[in-house]
Amino acid sequence: MTGIYLSTAELIPALENWSAIARSGSRPCRNSIHSPYADRVTDPIVSIDLDHVAVEPGGQASVTVTVRNPGTIVEGYQIEVVGEGVSQWADVLPPEVSVYPQQEATAVIVFSPPGGTGAPGGTWPFGIRVRSTEDADASAVAEGDLEIGKVFGLQAKLLPVNSSGRWNGRHVIQITNWGNSPVTLKLSATDADQALGFMIRPDVVELPLGGTATARLWAKTKSPTLRGTATRIPFTVAGERQGAPPPQAPPTPYGGSLDRPTVDGAFNQKPILTKTSVMVAVLALLGIGGGVAWLLTHPLVEESTFAELGPPPAPAAVKVDALGPESLRVGWAAVPDVTAYTVVEVLADGSRTGSKDVTATDNALTFEGLKPATEVCYAVQAKRDKLLGPFSEKECGTTAALAASPSPTDGGSGSPSESASTGDPGSPSESGEPSQEPTSATSTGPGNVPVNPSKVPTGAATTANPDFKGKWFAADFWDPNVSIFDPADRLAKLQAVDKRAGIVSSDLYPQITLNLQATNWVLFIGPFDTRAEAEAACPTVKKVQPGCLSIQLDP
Repeated sequence: MTGIYLSTAELIPALENWSAIARSGSRPCRNSIHSPYADRVTDPIVSIDLDHVAVEPGGQASVTVTVRNPGTIVEGYQIEVVGEGVSQWADVLPPEVSVYPQQEATAVIVFSPPGGTGAPGGTWPFGIRVRSTEDADASAVAEGDLEIGKVFGLQAKLLPVNSSGRWNGRHVIQITNWGNSPVTLKLSATDADQALGFMIRPDVVELPLGGTATARLWAKTKSPTLRGTATRIPFTVAGERQGAPPPQAPPTPYGGSLDRPTVDGAFNQKPILTKTSVMVAVLALLGIGGGVAWLLTHPLVEESTFAELGPPPAPAAVKVDALGPESLRVGWAAVPDVTAYTVVEVLADGSRTGSKDVTATDNALTFEGLKPATEVCYAVQAKRDKLLGPFSEKECGTTAALAASPSPTDGGSGSPSESASTGDPGSPSESGEPSQEPTSATSTGPGNVPVNPSKVPTGAATTANPDFKGKWFAADFWDPNVSIFDPADRLAKLQAVDKRAGIVSSDLYPQITLNLQATNWVLFIGPFDTRAEAEAACPTVKKVQPGCLSIQLDP
């Protein structure tokens, strides 16, 4: 038996110290006892029989650890396993040992990693730490590696299993990793007859623990068929682990192996021309041929319709209204399915003269240049292409009589020139807007051409405005003997959107920048200092008239 021998000089102080601790009721601790042999505690010597241990998930593996006490006193040691993850799977039997000086003791470490994905496969470093129960600073660690086997659980799915088409089919590949290690797979597809071409995107997928990856697959036929029945072409999709050795055996059906997933699918190739498509094409050709034959043997629909309808009837509800001392408006009810109208003047002896044509979309015509207080009769005829209908019964109207000219003293003490100028809509009134009352004066200013008051509509100027010299206007114009536009109506509509609107006869401005062959009404907005300002006002004029130009009335 090995013993410890102390001299009397050493024993007496130690006993006194232990007696004091016992009287205080505390537990003796080597670190708290001021002992003369506290300095004799040394670090233990630790060793393991295996520094690399292999175990499968759900299995067990053990390591024997040996603890040697190199000191001179009996020591107690605690044994524990350290390392991320590994410490949770390890058991120490026993967890604490007592070792005599210069002696050894052993313990067993049992590793029990869980199955499934709870213990990822790979190498896990660990340490076995042995620490003195008397002095925590006296410790030692032995290190090793725990190799956990990789368990593969790869499952593949193809959606849909069967696709159909004349040229190609589309599928979705889903692969799930139920193993304990991440996997990188290279996807590929093959068919036994090599009748299909494949494209997979992406063709390389990463699968973490418990993860799922998705890829798209296009299967395209190499030999399309024109006619016949549908053909089923089977194929297989496989996932190969990158870096893994080639398979030693053919894949098993319905999912393959756990480390090499496979899945079967099929492409149903349809013929380009089915019975239905051939029948539709034949019917379409027959229809086209029949239509061409009918067009060649029958006249145009419009000509046939007009011939079947016959000559149009005479227009009804013909009415003649006086618009002024020199104008009458002829209106009538529209006749269906006609191409034009003809309006003629009917003389006292029943003869017809002054024929004018009107488009089928209009049912009114204005006659200008008539004598005041004169009765004129008209008749209207409808045309249906080359077929002429009968004339309507004549209808007569009487132009208005001329108004008496006011005396120079009428209307106040103003001079004749002042009264003439107040009738010009181009000159602003006291309210800031163009005057709407025309004047009946027939006098002329410098360079003016006299205008017959009986021809001037309400609101139109009868004399030239000297303030228009060199100014620009946004304007449109028309020949009163040809157009059916009512000057007063057009002026009122334009003044409703712009107070600067006015209307004049082109006779008042001989230098107007328009090449006119006859007297025209000029509907305008202005004056403006520049041509650009006049052009900017043209969209407003076009709200009332079909056209607009930037002009100068008196350059």
